[in-house]
Amino acid sequence: MKKKCKIKRKISIQKIFCIISILFIIGCFIFYGKRLIKYYKIYNPKIDGESTVYMATDILANTSLVYEGNGAYRINGNTIYKGENVDNYVSFSNMLWRIIKIKSDNTIVMMLDDYINILPWNEEYTAFTKSDIFNYLNDIFIKSFNTEKLAKTTICEDDINSMTTISCSKMNLDNYISLLDISDYVNSIVDDKTFLSKEDEKIWLANSSSAANKAWHTSSNTITLSKPNINYLVKPVVTLANNNVLLSGTGTKENPYIVKEDIKDVRVSSYVKLDNDLYQVYDIEKDVIKLESTKLVTTSRYFSNNSNIYDENDTYSLAYYLNNTYYEELPYKDKLVKGKYYIGKYENSYKDVLSKYTECYIGLLNISDLKFNSDLANYYLTTPIDDGVYIYNSILAKSRIGVKRHIRPTISISKENKFKGNGTLNDPFILED
Repeated sequence: MKKKCKIKRKISIQKIFCIISILFIIGCFIFYGKRLIKYYKIYNPKIDGESTVYMATDILANTSLVYEGNGAYRINGNTIYKGENVDNYVSFSNMLWRIIKIKSDNTIVMMLDDYINILPWNEEYTAFTKSDIFNYLNDIFIKSFNTEKLAKTTICEDDINSMTTISCSKMNLDNYISLLDISDYVNSIVDDKTFLSKEDEKIWLANSSSAANKAWHTSSNTITLSKPNINYLVKPVVTLANNNVLLSGTGTKENPYIVKEDIKDVRVSSYVKLDNDLYQVYDIEKDVIKLESTKLVTTSRYFSNNSNIYDENDTYSLAYYLNNTYYEELPYKDKLVKGKYYIGKYENSYKDVLSKYTECYIGLLNISDLKFNSDLANYYLTTPIDDGVYIYNSILAKSRIGVKRHIRPTISISKENKFKGNGTLNDPFILED
């Protein structure tokens, strides 16, 4: 009898083990089945009922790799663009970008093709993530984006004191916006040519040298060190998340890759059309949307007869002309509200200009404002310097107040307006009646 009991006990244990095993297998099927469905939906989304693929996959499927000359190279799982003439243009957030690389995780690292300002790195030496220009990008420029479209951008924080010791052992992954890394710039060069900088452009890079107390920047198609208080071009770098969808385009400048964006609200970089005049949003403050003209006023004027302060009450000044004669001629003047136009002097930071302001209907940009479209040049800013004022050109320069310069007006409208459109260049926001 005892022997039979032992056999029955063994059989019971086997049954329990089998049941547990079956339940475990079923649980695995359910768990991994759900994950399979989840990731299938992620990588095979449907838009308007039709299956589509993500942007990086779409671009790579239509990109021929090269092994020499201009084009796309596959290196360590990443697709890197090299040379001067490459079709890697992207239209995103109403700006034109150049793809630096498509990473193995299908995120897309890209740099703005145009510069959005000319600023010093810092008044004194400091690492990039502690610099004034870093704060500017992640305080001011970030307003241009829906950050859900972005992945965090890798910032290499290694100290680079020599071109022979470029490394990236210390990485910052906490921010969305950076500048071009020295390694990415070097890797883009073929036969001393690169699409990342034009001849004579001096663009700040995201690297510094503590030994020299200087920061790195481009100089034509080479790189060098300069003191951080010099004004050079600011070309931001962002990383598109790997779940973005390609709307259209072939990557050429005339037909860039267009990122699908569902834009409903006015944001920085949006286009707004008033009557026949086109503007671009450069800032949004509380209840006010601030717009910069996309063209220069046809007539040139001097800043003032006697003051370097933008003052609409100064009868013989540009400010007076804009807020009287120019304002009265606008067919949409009843749509404008008074805005704050900052006239503080630049000392150590872009924030210094916010120390003083005037309120009026028509203003000008200041040194810290975003400036879209660098083709517009040689126009007055509201930032005073010594006995003159700054002008925005291919460099940030000082001008005497009695010289005739171009005019790029700025205006303000209420956020309470109702808008229709998509805010793009081809379909700008317009005010509903």
